[in-house]
Amino acid sequence: SAVYSDRHRALREVADILTHARSGEELRILGISLGDFLCPHGRLYGPTAAALAAGVNIRALLLDMNSDSAKTRAQREESIAGVTPSFDGPGWELGYHDTRCFDELKTASDVARTYFKQYDGKRSNPPGGTVGRFSGHVYTLSPLCFLAIYDKTMLLESYHYAGRGGEAPILRIAKTTQGSEHNTRLFDIYAHHFEILWGLSTPLVPPPTEAP
Repeated sequence: SAVYSDRHRALREVADILTHARSGEELRILGISLGDFLCPHGRLYGPTAAALAAGVNIRALLLDMNSDSAKTRAQREESIAGVTPSFDGPGWELGYHDTRCFDELKTASDVARTYFKQYDGKRSNPPGGTVGRFSGHVYTLSPLCFLAIYDKTMLLESYHYAGRGGEAPILRIAKTTQGSEHNTRLFDIYAHHFEILWGLSTPLVPPPTEAP
């Protein structure tokens, strides 16, 4: 385990995970916009697409851009024209759509919908094999943390309302400790947190309706 006070170092480890991830394995990621992974300007945008093309499966949980939680997050993180409007103010709805938070959430959601169609786990990927499967869900609850889980490694960052995401230390948590075969309690707790939130979330692309 380790503590990263520098987000760039933590993202380099995630990039290394994406580069060396094996076909058929799964990466689970949870965040607000997951902009580093899903926005074209993100530092992990290229490695994420390359991993999917190489057969790695990804489940992504991001905040619903139309939720009250997203609007509250935007209000706390940034002002609009130098002024932070009241949440119930008459200009807030229009102002929210001008925030960086909304812009990143919309961009990431659009990319996620494209990935859902492009990386379906079925399409062949020359010279052999198939692409990975991308699944994207959105949640409406208040965001609590950033998570990246792959194999026996977890990266965890707690969120707060005192600034933008990415301004807190990131913990690297091993699934097991040296000399033990049992999972660490912290790893199990946050892996379970991801699965609970996944079950409470909504697919970005609704499943097809079955014919009667």
